[in-house]
Amino acid sequence: MDTVVIIDDSKKMIENYIRMLEACKEEMNFKYFKYPEKAVEYIRKEGAAVVVCELDMPVMSGKEVFEMIDMISPETVKIAMTQVKDIKETLEIVNHSRIFKVILKPFFFPEDLLEPIKSAINYYKLLEKRKSKSLQTLTEVSAPSRANKRLVGEGEKKKQIYYDISKTMSGMINGNLQCGNIELSRGEKEVISKLMDGLFQEFMRYYMFGAQNYIFHINYLMNLFHAPDEHQVFRLKREHNQELPDEVLKKIAYTIFIVGYVAKEIYGQYQLKTVIDKKNEGYVLGLLLKIPGQKSAQTIFGKRVTEVVRQVTQKMIDILAKSSLQEVSENLIAEKIYY
Repeated sequence: MDTVVIIDDSKKMIENYIRMLEACKEEMNFKYFKYPEKAVEYIRKEGAAVVVCELDMPVMSGKEVFEMIDMISPETVKIAMTQVKDIKETLEIVNHSRIFKVILKPFFFPEDLLEPIKSAINYYKLLEKRKSKSLQTLTEVSAPSRANKRLVGEGEKKKQIYYDISKTMSGMINGNLQCGNIELSRGEKEVISKLMDGLFQEFMRYYMFGAQNYIFHINYLMNLFHAPDEHQVFRLKREHNQELPDEVLKKIAYTIFIVGYVAKEIYGQYQLKTVIDKKNEGYVLGLLLKIPGQKSAQTIFGKRVTEVVRQVTQKMIDILAKSSLQEVSENLIAEKIYY
């Protein structure tokens, strides 16, 4: 039975977690700690598949807990819990601590806690399976392997993009949602906050894969966004045979991910066609998003919510690209994005 360690300095919150996870206590071994130092000591002696930890604690912060767990149990999968106001700081912690998932507080349903834990356990098992097949042993943190050294260097490159994305996202995921000249109701703000939070977390998970080849990105995006039975069609074409530079490939893939995620969540049904081509010294991504009936989007979230989400995601795309040109009609969005 896999052990899941849950840390929160609030006794009331621990009582809520126990209640939420009561139905699954026969499937997983839950250990609850109010004092993080006791949790760290337990993990040092007994180990754990997953640790779920509140970031904002008075004596030992969640970041410090994760740093200690990295030293004593690097295979443990880490999940952070935080209030939405701490999203920028959370990004920095995620960047340095390799957090698997972030749970935003407050949450009220058992699945909000249980689903991330189940995903983390599945990921832990996958890592254990890979480790058992590998001929190389894991090195200690005090003597990092070449791969770990490379990851540290890549982390610095990722840091700036994390920071830039966080500036855009934090404006949408806080208590005082700012939406320019568009007047929004409280309910609409909550919808946007939830949508942006989902996009942000899934984007970070994708981003953490790091450098991958063209086939990996195609398969990943196809699995997410191509479901013909649900009238979700995704096509990706490359007009040239040259291998794309890693940095360009990642930015193009992340752009497609953002557009695909919004199309799936906002419109439900869509045709998303993408073409990658080389232009002079750079690259261009052509996007064509067809929506079979604008009314489908209106009945889900409404025109104002859709417009705000479009604006925010376009800002995210602008961070990744050099420039872009866009044309929008009632049922069609066409865009050329340059890298």
